[in-house]
Amino acid sequence: MENDPTKPRNLPVDVQTLESQLLTGETSPKAFILAVRDLDQFISTRESAVKAAEILGKPEVIALFVGTEYEAMFYSVRSLTYFHRAQIRIIKGDGGYLEDFKAALEDSQKEGTRSEDLSNYIQATIAYINNDLEELKKYAVKLVLNKGLIQNFIGGLEERGYSKYLEDCSKPQKGDG
Repeated sequence: MENDPTKPRNLPVDVQTLESQLLTGETSPKAFILAVRDLDQFISTRESAVKAAEILGKPEVIALFVGTEYEAMFYSVRSLTYFHRAQIRIIKGDGGYLEDFKAALEDSQKEGTRSEDLSNYIQATIAYINNDLEELKKYAVKLVLNKGLIQNFIGGLEERGYSKYLEDCSKPQKGDG
């Protein structure tokens, strides 16, 4: 089964190799985007997201997907990639994470890629980062997945009045669906 997310395929060494293969025609757009997704999903540190987000934002890469049958898949994978790069940046204390969260949200809302749960999760995360408890609670009740993490975010804001991303992400989570 080609798209079984529980079974990693032979993962490429890095996203730069994938980019080169895509731009030279050595790999198809579908194979490229699936490999980028696999690198992101099967490497728990999500470290490939940093370079992959840069590559997925290049006009020459975008042009290979826009208007094709793989456009929605591209934006869906790019949304997750931007989200994971934002997480890496916020944990490391690097700037640009809020812009990445917003880009992830924008991509999650593109035609054909709509995942209401992902969109709500990203919006909840942005509300948390902005220390907006009421907005966070508004999205928390809409979530199917990641409920435990969002409850940690709510608890952190209620306790401290401000976000501490790594601290609240590291707490044990209850009742995730």
